Amino acid sequence: MKRTSKEKRNAMMERVLQELEAYRNGWIEEISTNQELADWLGCCGCTIWNILKEDVTLRKQREEIAHSAHSKMRIKIYGNPGANLSPEERHKNGISGYQAGLAKLTDAQRSEFGKISGKRAYLAGLVNQTVEQRAELGKRTCEVYGNPSRNMTHEQRVQIGRQGYKKTHGNHTPEQISEIARLNYKKGIGKLTAKQRSEQGKRYYHKNLGRLTPEQKSKAGKLGGHIAATMLTRRRDIKLNDCFYDSYEEAAVSSLLQKYCGYFPKLGENLQVDASGSSIDFLLNGIFIEYHPIILYPGKIKGKRSRGDIPEEEYASYREKINGMSHEEKKKFNYQYQKCIAERYYNGRLDRIKQSGLGNKLVLITDKDDLYGLISKFYPSMTPEALLKEFRQIKNEVKSQNKERKENFESRASAPQQDYSPSFSEGAK
Repeated sequence: MKRTSKEKRNAMMERVLQELEAYRNGWIEEISTNQELADWLGCCGCTIWNILKEDVTLRKQREEIAHSAHSKMRIKIYGNPGANLSPEERHKNGISGYQAGLAKLTDAQRSEFGKISGKRAYLAGLVNQTVEQRAELGKRTCEVYGNPSRNMTHEQRVQIGRQGYKKTHGNHTPEQISEIARLNYKKGIGKLTAKQRSEQGKRYYHKNLGRLTPEQKSKAGKLGGHIAATMLTRRRDIKLNDCFYDSYEEAAVSSLLQKYCGYFPKLGENLQVDASGSSIDFLLNGIFIEYHPIILYPGKIKGKRSRGDIPEEEYASYREKINGMSHEEKKKFNYQYQKCIAERYYNGRLDRIKQSGLGNKLVLITDKDDLYGLISKFYPSMTPEALLKEFRQIKNEVKSQNKERKENFESRASAPQQDYSPSFSEGAK
């Protein structure tokens, strides 16, 4: 190293970079070996290796090209034994190799092996491929080894999905699953700007729905729309202590009112009270309480009732307003817009109560802050963190109880009830 001047080292690195660029563009079929570079520079091969060692990325690129050239040379001399095999024969060879290797490992050993070899394989191949190249690789893999899910029924796919979920998250608590979801969001979509999310959504659309014919889209829309409509418009389907509620969260609010505010629900009297044709959730000491998280989605779609709170005529301007905003800007705007809609909803409900002659006081709960403001009046020592933790715990318990209850009904046995109720908005303050 000391005998090689800086000018010679720079000249050699410049030649290596030019060769790599020419190789990538297809202008040359091979690059210089270390010995050829040493002869050109007038030094030994060890000196070349020491110079290249300073740039790890450059050295790895040369090694990959050399490995590829060596493989091509072996195939040219000895031939490719797998070139003339049929897909069935390749599949059979793959099974034999699996049985001879991975099949003998324990689950823990396979997991550890996958973490090491999978990362190496990704860095060596997929990381440098475009989306189109990865898609083409996936198609070739399906052609060779087959697509096991192609001939499966919907029920079989759902069953496999549940088994995978239990294997991955079966031992996790709801809090751990929630934390994992938050971390994954921050690592993935949370890092993207609004424009990047839009581009990603367009790519996924063209890869999936974009390939369907109008007839297939219509069929998929009718199936998915029916399922969504059934979930979003279900009423009084959540049971807690012989009373029924619209959602798991509403049941959890009722449980907290019973524990801290001396509330004892009785249908029609202080639970789901009719006020001029509108049903108000709770009545406590002459004060009506309505639980209603604000959902930024149309209240009607083409004249048909939906679960959102934005008037149908305002939704287009709302989407146009937030389009192009950054994540933080959108968060602040949505918070203010939710407050505006909440005030509008509050006034409408209060008018109904006054028209019924039942009272003139209403508390609207739209998020965790509203709930804490109500509970803390009856239980001042309660902290916001403790209340939120207890709320989530009760909600999960109610969900678990109702899942077991619904599995006993024949009509729900194949599709257990899931929670589609909105979560409390964190809000941007």
